[in-house]
Amino acid sequence: MANHALQHANVKERVDHRTLEAQGIEREPTIHLGPAVTALQRRGARSSVERRIEWETREIAQERLELAAEIGRMAKEQRDVEKSILDLSMDIGAAKREQSKSLSPEQTRQQAAERWKAYRERERNKPHELEKSLEQSKDRSKDRSRDGPDDDFSM
Repeated sequence: MANHALQHANVKERVDHRTLEAQGIEREPTIHLGPAVTALQRRGARSSVERRIEWETREIAQERLELAAEIGRMAKEQRDVEKSILDLSMDIGAAKREQSKSLSPEQTRQQAAERWKAYRERERNKPHELEKSLEQSKDRSKDRSRDGPDDDFSM
């Protein structure tokens, strides 16, 4: 009936019983104070309802700020991850060149130097790792030869 009256009065606005979300409107619903609280406000008095609504409004605003901060952190993390991903659908050289575009020449040189140092360190440690592994294997076999089969069942 309200929409019919609005149409009859040549008013474009319409009344819709659906929620804002169902209507496709992306905003928070407003809070209806009611006639009693509005009357108190007009007289300059404050009601407990008005204080509660203010507290809830501040709480909602704080939640929105925290959510926005979290979204910002996530977006930054996503950008950092996307920068670190190499597209391997093309050749490795092209992928590395693509990655290095986002770095300054100094950063690229520094990264290359760090990678080279890490590689050299791994290569230097390889013989030591093999020797350690071999020694550990020998020690285990010596221990096994010293221990007789009866040692496990001794009382």
